[in-house]
Amino acid sequence: MAPPAPRVHVADTALDRWQRHICGVFTSAKEARAAIDDFILEGLAHREQVIEAAEVPGSVIDGLARRAEVRQALDSGQLEIRPWTDSYLQEGRFRAARMLAYVRRLLREVDTDRFDGARVIGTMDWAVEGLDGVDELVAYESGLNRILARPRVSVLCVYDARRHPAARLREILTKLLA
Repeated sequence: MAPPAPRVHVADTALDRWQRHICGVFTSAKEARAAIDDFILEGLAHREQVIEAAEVPGSVIDGLARRAEVRQALDSGQLEIRPWTDSYLQEGRFRAARMLAYVRRLLREVDTDRFDGARVIGTMDWAVEGLDGVDELVAYESGLNRILARPRVSVLCVYDARRHPAARLREILTKLLA
């Protein structure tokens, strides 16, 4: 029998070990990045594979790679930073069903032989008003709850409260807690 999953922390808050889908709402990009970086470093320390979808992977890597353990994790495949265009914004638009299929594939690719779990991070700054498919965001977040029954996998979706309509954030958080 596998040992219990270690505690997961987001922005200094310890989460229930069964809580696997986290929507973090932050009021500044700096606050969000600090929470993401801590989430990544904690995952690496727990021998988890960590995958982040970011607008500019190179800038995320540059910000983290000053640390030896991060450079080693990047080299070994324990840490991957992928561009939004490979996930959320394939073909330049968002589709909830396509993204949920992407997450399912991603979870199947987690190297459980080498790592004790996985953390997936999505920065949601791409989800701006007027983007084709942004109206499917609530369905996507709700769908994540259904597919994240796997133990030892945590998904952090990061929202900047200044960039997203309050009504959409309320609806997402309500669905998440349902």
